[in-house]
Amino acid sequence: MDDAGKLGRQFEFENAFWAKPVKCNFVNLYQVGELGCECDFKIDDHLQICHEVTYIISGDGYVTTDSKELKATAGDIFLTRKGQMHAIRADKQSEMRYYYLAFDFNEDTEKPPFNAAKELFSADNGIKMHDSMEIDKPFSKLISEMYYLYDYSDEMVNTYIEQILLLICRLFSNRVQSSDYIPSKSAKPVGYTVYAVVRYISENIFNIDSIGKMARELGYCDSYLSRVFKEKMGMTLQSYVTMKKMEKAVEMIEQGNFTITEIALKLSFESLQSFSKSFRRTVGVSPMEYRKEYFSKKKSE
Repeated sequence: MDDAGKLGRQFEFENAFWAKPVKCNFVNLYQVGELGCECDFKIDDHLQICHEVTYIISGDGYVTTDSKELKATAGDIFLTRKGQMHAIRADKQSEMRYYYLAFDFNEDTEKPPFNAAKELFSADNGIKMHDSMEIDKPFSKLISEMYYLYDYSDEMVNTYIEQILLLICRLFSNRVQSSDYIPSKSAKPVGYTVYAVVRYISENIFNIDSIGKMARELGYCDSYLSRVFKEKMGMTLQSYVTMKKMEKAVEMIEQGNFTITEIALKLSFESLQSFSKSFRRTVGVSPMEYRKEYFSKKKSE
C-alpha cells in the first residue's frame, strides 16, 4: 500500500492472500482483517473480484454497492457480491471501525448446509442487515486467531469463518430450519413459559424495547407473562431484562470496542441518560466511571 492509501487509516490488521487464496472449508479466503479509520476516510469505488462481508464495529459511515449508498452504524452487516462495485466512507463527524472478510466459494459449497451460503450471495436482494445474532463474536475470535497464531489456529480459523457465514445465512433468511437435534416436547414441561422468556431475552437482548412487544412475539399477554415470571423467578420481568442488559453493557465496556453512547443505542435505550441511570442503579457506578476503573485496574496488572 502506498502512502496515499494509508492516509486516514488509524490502524489496520490485514491478512491478504490475493496471489494464492487459502482454502477454508467451503470457501477460498482472499482477505480478512480489521480497519480503524478517521472521520471522512474513504475507500474509493472498486470492482469486487470476490464476495465480501463488512461488519461495522463502531462509528458511523456509508457503504455503497453499485451506486446505492446506505447508512452504516455499529452492528450493521453488508454483503457485497463478486462483480459489484463497492465503496466505503466514514461519516465526516465520526471515526469508524469495521471487520472485513473477502472470499469465494469452492467445490465444497455444493454440500448442505454450505450451499445456502452460495445461494445467499447469488441473490440480488439483501445487501444490509443489523446483527441480532452476535456475529461480531466469531469475527473477533477469527481476528484474534490470525493475530496471535495460537496452537490449532488453522482449524479454528476454518471454524470461525464457517460460523460467520452460516450465521449470516440465518440472519438474512430469517427462518428456522428443521433439525435432527430438536427433541419432542412434553405436553406441559415445568417452567416452559419462563424458559421461553429467558431464551428470548438471551437471544434478542439488543432488540428488546418493551415487555409488551416481547410478550406478543412469544404469544402471551404481557400481564400474564409478567405474573408467571415473577412467581417462578422471584423478580419482575422488567428487572430481569434490565439486569441482563446491564450484564451485556459491562461485557461491551470491557471489550473496549464501543463508546458508551453506542452501547446505549445497541441495547435499545431511549437515551444515554436513561441508560446511565439504569447502569448506575444496577452496577453502582456510572458507565464512564466503570470503564475508567476497569481499564485502570487492567493496566496496573
